Amino acid sequence: TLTMLGRFRVIDAEDLVRDLYAGDRPLARADFEALRRQGLISSAALRDAWGRKSRLLTLTHDGYDVARSQAGGSERLYWGFVKPAEAAHDSRFYRAFRHEERKLAADGQRVKRVVLDYDLKRGYFARLNAPGGSLSYRERQSEVARVMHLPIIDGHAVFPDFRIEYEDERGDIGRVDVEVASDNYRGHHIATKASAGFHVYGGADVVRRFG
Repeated sequence: TLTMLGRFRVIDAEDLVRDLYAGDRPLARADFEALRRQGLISSAALRDAWGRKSRLLTLTHDGYDVARSQAGGSERLYWGFVKPAEAAHDSRFYRAFRHEERKLAADGQRVKRVVLDYDLKRGYFARLNAPGGSLSYRERQSEVARVMHLPIIDGHAVFPDFRIEYEDERGDIGRVDVEVASDNYRGHHIATKASAGFHVYGGADVVRRFG
């Protein structure tokens, strides 16, 4: 539970009940309460535009320290509600991830780590704006995007909500870029993400994939 919360920063409690606790709600609630009493997780109630209630979970800083010690140094973890206005959208990442994880497992592929858009953007712009070199801006942009496996569309790098890095049966590393469409996405936005090769999921329940 702590590791998954660290991977995605915020997850709907019901998704964890279904996936990590096999639907055993009393057991999940007991665990969540124990983690909360220990100061390892915090929660926030959310009501969407249709009046549906949900409870979102995230790590505290202490929970982050525990999760990081469990996960080792191979994966970046996150904690806290940083942008409350985006919490509902971000809480759907885990659901889309589980769809992709099951498909990868069926093909004999194992998830190595998850990288959120924050770190993809930070890595991209750090490389792009690094001093030195004789390349033009467009040439640097193209080179950095190539190295980071990011598409350039209409002169701009396009970032997914998150990236799954996986290992196949031969030990080769592959990537799946995933976008979760929020309720206010317009058609051209979805089309751009799909044309970038991203796996785009839409709808409040993240059950339909576009592209």
